[in-house]
Amino acid sequence: MKNIMAGNPDLVAVFCENDPMAVGAAQAVAESDKKGQILVIGFNADDVALASIKAGTMAATVAQSPESMGRITVELADHLIKKQPLKFDDPRKREIFAPVKLVTAANLPK
Repeated sequence: MKNIMAGNPDLVAVFCENDPMAVGAAQAVAESDKKGQILVIGFNADDVALASIKAGTMAATVAQSPESMGRITVELADHLIKKQPLKFDDPRKREIFAPVKLVTAANLPK
Protein backbone atom coordinates (compact mmCIF):
# COMPACT_ATOMS: atom_id res chain seq x y z
CA MET A 1 0.00 0.00 0.00
CA LYS A 2 2.86 2.36 0.73
CA ASN A 3 4.18 1.81 -2.81
CA ILE A 4 0.70 2.35 -4.26
CA MET A 5 0.36 5.64 -2.38
CA ALA A 6 3.83 6.76 -3.46
CA GLY A 7 3.12 5.95 -7.10
CA ASN A 8 -0.35 7.49 -7.09
CA PRO A 9 -0.26 10.79 -5.20
CA ASP A 10 -3.86 11.64 -6.22
CA LEU A 11 -5.26 8.39 -4.78
CA VAL A 12 -8.48 8.98 -2.84
CA ALA A 13 -9.85 5.46 -2.34
CA VAL A 14 -8.80 1.83 -2.50
CA PHE A 15 -10.98 -1.29 -2.69
CA CYS A 16 -9.31 -4.44 -1.38
CA GLU A 17 -10.34 -7.96 -2.35
CA ASN A 18 -10.59 -9.05 1.27
CA ASP A 19 -10.75 -7.55 4.74
CA PRO A 20 -7.30 -8.55 6.05
CA MET A 21 -5.80 -6.83 3.00
CA ALA A 22 -7.97 -3.76 3.66
CA VAL A 23 -6.94 -3.61 7.31
CA GLY A 24 -3.29 -3.66 6.25
CA ALA A 25 -3.93 -0.95 3.67
CA ALA A 26 -5.77 1.13 6.27
CA GLN A 27 -2.84 0.78 8.65
CA ALA A 28 -0.43 1.98 5.95
CA VAL A 29 -2.68 4.97 5.24
CA ALA A 30 -2.96 5.77 8.96
CA GLU A 31 0.84 5.75 9.26
CA SER A 32 1.28 8.07 6.28
CA ASP A 33 0.81 11.76 5.58
CA LYS A 34 -2.40 10.76 3.74
CA LYS A 35 -4.17 9.82 6.99
CA GLY A 36 -7.86 10.64 6.66
CA GLN A 37 -7.53 11.40 2.95
CA ILE A 38 -7.82 7.89 1.44
CA LEU A 39 -10.93 5.77 1.89
CA VAL A 40 -10.21 2.08 2.38
CA ILE A 41 -12.94 -0.44 1.62
CA GLY A 42 -12.69 -4.18 2.20
CA PHE A 43 -14.76 -7.21 1.35
CA ASN A 44 -16.40 -9.82 3.58
CA ALA A 45 -17.37 -7.95 6.76
CA ASP A 46 -14.85 -9.86 8.90
CA ASP A 47 -14.67 -8.91 12.59
CA VAL A 48 -11.25 -7.30 12.06
CA ALA A 49 -12.73 -5.00 9.41
CA LEU A 50 -15.73 -4.11 11.57
CA ALA A 51 -13.34 -3.16 14.38
CA SER A 52 -11.29 -1.06 11.95
CA ILE A 53 -14.41 0.73 10.72
CA LYS A 54 -15.45 1.37 14.32
CA ALA A 55 -11.96 2.75 15.04
CA GLY A 56 -12.24 5.03 12.02
CA THR A 57 -9.33 3.63 10.02
CA MET A 58 -11.44 1.87 7.37
CA ALA A 59 -14.37 3.47 5.57
CA ALA A 60 -16.38 0.36 4.77
CA THR A 61 -16.56 -3.32 3.94
CA VAL A 62 -18.90 -5.28 1.70
CA ALA A 63 -20.91 -8.00 3.46
CA GLN A 64 -21.95 -11.04 1.49
CA SER A 65 -25.12 -12.95 2.30
CA PRO A 66 -24.26 -16.67 2.56
CA GLU A 67 -27.94 -17.44 3.22
CA SER A 68 -28.99 -15.76 -0.04
CA MET A 69 -26.11 -17.34 -1.94
CA GLY A 70 -27.13 -20.79 -0.69
CA ARG A 71 -30.81 -20.22 -1.48
CA ILE A 72 -29.99 -19.00 -4.99
CA THR A 73 -27.73 -22.00 -5.58
CA VAL A 74 -30.40 -24.47 -4.48
CA GLU A 75 -32.99 -22.73 -6.68
CA LEU A 76 -30.62 -22.91 -9.66
CA ALA A 77 -29.90 -26.58 -9.04
CA ASP A 78 -33.64 -27.26 -8.81
CA HIS A 79 -34.23 -25.49 -12.13
CA LEU A 80 -31.45 -27.47 -13.78
CA ILE A 81 -32.71 -30.79 -12.40
CA LYS A 82 -36.20 -29.99 -13.70
CA LYS A 83 -34.69 -28.88 -17.03
CA GLN A 84 -36.20 -25.42 -16.57
CA PRO A 85 -34.53 -22.35 -18.05
CA LEU A 86 -32.38 -20.22 -15.80
CA LYS A 87 -33.13 -16.52 -15.33
CA PHE A 88 -29.98 -14.42 -15.52
CA ASP A 89 -29.56 -10.94 -14.07
CA ASP A 90 -27.23 -10.25 -17.00
CA PRO A 91 -28.29 -12.63 -19.79
CA ARG A 92 -25.50 -11.48 -22.10
CA LYS A 93 -22.86 -12.60 -19.58
CA ARG A 94 -25.03 -15.37 -18.11
CA GLU A 95 -24.56 -13.88 -14.63
CA ILE A 96 -26.73 -14.25 -11.56
CA PHE A 97 -26.17 -11.76 -8.78
CA ALA A 98 -26.34 -12.40 -5.05
CA PRO A 99 -27.12 -9.45 -2.79
CA VAL A 100 -24.40 -7.70 -0.82
CA LYS A 101 -24.50 -4.86 1.71
CA LEU A 102 -22.09 -1.98 2.23
CA VAL A 103 -21.22 -1.78 5.92
CA THR A 104 -20.06 1.63 7.17
CA ALA A 105 -19.77 3.32 10.55
CA ALA A 106 -23.40 4.42 10.10
CA ASN A 107 -24.77 0.86 9.96
CA LEU A 108 -22.25 -1.26 11.87
CA PRO A 109 -23.78 -4.36 13.44
CA LYS A 110 -23.97 -4.12 17.19
